Amino acid sequence: MTKISSMNKIDPNMDLSSLRFLMDSLVKTISLPDFIESEVGCDVIWTVPEVSAKCCCPLHQEGEPSFHINLRDGVYIYHCFGCGGKGTVVHFCKEYHGLRNKLEAIYYLCKKYNIENTSDLILEGIKKVAVKVDEQRLIENANILVSNQCRMLLRKNFELNKTWVATTYRRLNEALSNKDKTEIDKIGYEASNRMNLR
Repeated sequence: MTKISSMNKIDPNMDLSSLRFLMDSLVKTISLPDFIESEVGCDVIWTVPEVSAKCCCPLHQEGEPSFHINLRDGVYIYHCFGCGGKGTVVHFCKEYHGLRNKLEAIYYLCKKYNIENTSDLILEGIKKVAVKVDEQRLIENANILVSNQCRMLLRKNFELNKTWVATTYRRLNEALSNKDKTEIDKIGYEASNRMNLR
């Protein structure tokens, strides 16, 4: 289990965005499988080590394991095919202990893991979001540049460039799906060269 360093008291008047960043940090820091094993005393069976697991659902009685845990984007998510329960360690804590809301679950987890200084976790969450936003903006700007270059090629000579542009748009869509800025830049370089040659 992960322990997080502590210093000051949790601020009960924390604003909603800070609370969201705290929750995002908690679900990425606290291992749901470890929490279930220590809190419930239930054995988690790994189907793919550190990625996918299952167990009998701690939220209802059952004979066969229907409670599945999967790691997605650094966060363990659970889904029980028996009772329909799903969510993160915060949701599980809320349901298992019968807490009224996610805020109570966050406080419970902070207390359990001796997390008293939440400002570091909030700042960490804000930095991660800022990095993601910056990366997304760079990708969007590169996409706009390449799309404009393709339109210019079509305006310049539609018949000559239509096949290349159609193929390029398929590559561009795939690069956007994969968030591959390097590939988008490469496509932009090719479009620029094509503009200069024709």
